[in-house]
Amino acid sequence: MVSRNHGGASSNLSIHKPIDVKKLTLGVASVALGTTFILANSTIAHADDANPNQGSSDNSAIVTNGDANQEPAVNLPASQSDDDSDHTGEPSVPEENLDPAIVPISTVVGQEPAANTAITPTSEMQRETDYQASWKQAPDVSKVGTTTGIVNVQYTDFEGQAINKDFTVPVNVFAKESDYATIYGDPASIPASDRVQTVIRFYDLATGKVVETDIIYMKRGDDAQQIAASDTIQYLEENYARYAEPGLTGRLGYEMVDSGRLNSLDYTSNKVVTVLVKPSHTQKPYITDPNDNQYLRYDIEKGNLDPAIFIGNIGTLPAGTTVKWLVAPKWDLTKDDRGVYQNPYPTNQDDIAIEVDIPGKAPVILKGQELSDACRISSFDDNTPILKSSLTTYVGETPDVQSAVAKYTPDDDPDTPATFKWTVKPNVTRPGYSYAWLNFSGSQWFPVLVHVLAKTAPQPDPVQPTDPTDPVQPTDPTTPTQPRQPEVPAQPGQPEQQPVAGRSVSQPQGQPQLANQSVQVSHQQAAPAQQLPQTGNDHAAGALAGLGLVSLLGMFGLKKRKVD
Repeated sequence: MVSRNHGGASSNLSIHKPIDVKKLTLGVASVALGTTFILANSTIAHADDANPNQGSSDNSAIVTNGDANQEPAVNLPASQSDDDSDHTGEPSVPEENLDPAIVPISTVVGQEPAANTAITPTSEMQRETDYQASWKQAPDVSKVGTTTGIVNVQYTDFEGQAINKDFTVPVNVFAKESDYATIYGDPASIPASDRVQTVIRFYDLATGKVVETDIIYMKRGDDAQQIAASDTIQYLEENYARYAEPGLTGRLGYEMVDSGRLNSLDYTSNKVVTVLVKPSHTQKPYITDPNDNQYLRYDIEKGNLDPAIFIGNIGTLPAGTTVKWLVAPKWDLTKDDRGVYQNPYPTNQDDIAIEVDIPGKAPVILKGQELSDACRISSFDDNTPILKSSLTTYVGETPDVQSAVAKYTPDDDPDTPATFKWTVKPNVTRPGYSYAWLNFSGSQWFPVLVHVLAKTAPQPDPVQPTDPTDPVQPTDPTTPTQPRQPEVPAQPGQPEQQPVAGRSVSQPQGQPQLANQSVQVSHQQAAPAQQLPQTGNDHAAGALAGLGLVSLLGMFGLKKRKVD
């Protein structure tokens, strides 16, 4: 950029007026200063080029779906971002912070959580540290809602110094355990002295939130329940780490950072296990094979194939994300003599496409060979259950396991009846996507995607309209109904009043009309209550008669004078 700017300046100088000495001196100084910057930048550029780990600048911002080597950037504290290297090519390693992570706690009304459940180590060094936690200010758990507590944590650091720190802990208080956790077993049926409670929390290091809580109740020493609990834990891990291996992305799109010794439980005492997870290497939707390179065993003949099962990080996408087919797969369902589909691949495999709509972002279109390969189908015998690709339910409502089975024809052996059970129940404590695991006859396990929707607030019943076939007839505006007026007693000596047109029968003549009476009478002038004697009219008639008599007499006198 500096070289291009100086080149532009030289071109401008050749066009403008001749330069005087002062301008020339300034120009020479500028060139010298610019040369210094050029040399300095050239040195830095060579140093960068010499780094064998430096990637190409052309694709440094490109993230390819499915690239397992991509890792999210880690924002180091200021103390760790300083350059403490001795310039020998190997920067010094900052000392690890031994402060444990603070985990939000969920509990029920009236049950104060243990203080040590508010912290969890996040590294091997921290796991070797002995933490002592106690409530400095216990949370108020007397009512449902969100509150906080202050936990005091003490430990010894690398240098043998005693550390004493206080941390504020978010605490969520619920009415019952099933409001925040998936429950296994029936605690009410187990005597308190023999009841063992195992709480499993999946803590997201990226967001600092608990994304799932499971509580397993069992009777101490019950081998059958221990085996069932071990199966549940195994497939819970599968949702967060494929094959329960840390570092492999699970079905929901998380990677397990640390299992929290989940597989070393002995179920002899109450335990709280915190499993550390993080979102997969990319937050962009990407394609996965839901059947691990096996054929689809869903009810595809009826077209019931949910595209969300092909999204590898469906559990980490923001709330409100929707997934739909742009071009759904089609198959030739012709079978051979053995009842096997002749062509397991979609007939339109080059056109299959899925659209993922994330709120506030442009739609993501997914298509290609990986998607078409994941859409292979195969026929199965009648004794193999055909499942629905997904279920839909609402927060707080666990779907019946039988609702996941689209088709199943049991065999004729009465000694081995088919059974369907949830080994892992769907997480219905919040809206979003969850994976449940269905156990078939104790020997096969199948994943079932469950879409959990938020419950809508109940709406009031609408007012029922009047039957349109029998509407109420409106009042004729030309003859409005007159309101009934209060009775007015007749004045003493008055005769009974007769009805007058336009007036209420009870309204006496001459009485002023009320404001709420009809228009044609409301503007009438009020007449006096009694008629006075009309004496003025008699005097006027007499005056006219006298005037006429005087005129006649005058004319008579005038005529007489003329005769004389």
